[in-house]
Amino acid sequence: KKKNSKKIHPSRAPPSICEETGGAIKVGGPLWLGPLHDQEFVDEALSRLKKQTTSTSSSSAPNLKYLATRQRLIGLLTSVSEELKDVPLYYLVPDLCHTLTCEAPPLQQIKAAILNTGVYRVSGYHKHPQALKTDAPSHVIWDIMRAWCKVHPPKKRSKKKLKKLQRKKEQAEQRRKRQQEQQQQLKGEEDGNDDNKMEVEPTTTNESKKKKNGEDDGSTVDDMPITSGDKILARESKTEVDFTIRRKYESSNKSSGVARFPLNPQADWGPKKAAPVGTSNKRKEPTATTTATTSTTSDTTTTTTTSNGTTDDSQPEAKKQNTGPSDKTAE
Repeated sequence: KKKNSKKIHPSRAPPSICEETGGAIKVGGPLWLGPLHDQEFVDEALSRLKKQTTSTSSSSAPNLKYLATRQRLIGLLTSVSEELKDVPLYYLVPDLCHTLTCEAPPLQQIKAAILNTGVYRVSGYHKHPQALKTDAPSHVIWDIMRAWCKVHPPKKRSKKKLKKLQRKKEQAEQRRKRQQEQQQQLKGEEDGNDDNKMEVEPTTTNESKKKKNGEDDGSTVDDMPITSGDKILARESKTEVDFTIRRKYESSNKSSGVARFPLNPQADWGPKKAAPVGTSNKRKEPTATTTATTSTTSDTTTTTTTSNGTTDDSQPEAKKQNTGPSDKTAE
């Protein structure tokens, strides 16, 4: 705390060190640990949708039979009703595979491996089709993923990328050592200890160069665990994993015929792109001035309608004075 400002650091959860990677565990939140849904409300809404209730003159029930999203709502509420109520968090299988850089296993096999332990429960999650909720601890989940990676090995990283990661690791290690040395100097250590440190520094830099080139104790760069996924795969599994899908563990999707995550009704379905700003779709109006001409044998009359709505009738003077025998001849 400095004067009126407060600086809050994220707290560490017990245990503060991850068993799989050795990294620090930080607490995020806030988290809601209570039930997410009212099960009584979900069951009532699901039963009404399945009955396809229709409105009559004596009741004000909605016409659920003609609801366009009825099947989608049935799938969503069915998925909600099947979730584990006492498990607040969930796992995403694609995220687990991204950490280990391996191909994604079928979700049903992961569920079967958890259920085949005979101890833990598992269910889906209504928000994501590749998510699962389980009361199994994290080391069991990683044991299952390690067993999957033995059958389907992860993609091998290039030596160039591994050397780059190793270089970053060496730089972080050197920064940590410098911080420790600064703390020791602040504590007022003896000058003799400082001289010994100066003598050791060249050897440590040579060792870092050897490690960077993969020449430390005959080990290669490929054998060095660098990423968190490499550290997880380097550990030994403690759980016997069986990916066999038992008939009693099969999902109820096939028996009930309800699609938990129905596909879109057509391609590119959903809200369309907004119209660009500044465009006009108004129809072009015709011009306000029109001309009409009427002709007879003897007389010629020209009628012109102007833009202000007035009419101008004009005759040539020569035509007006010509009222002689030519008119009788015309008759």
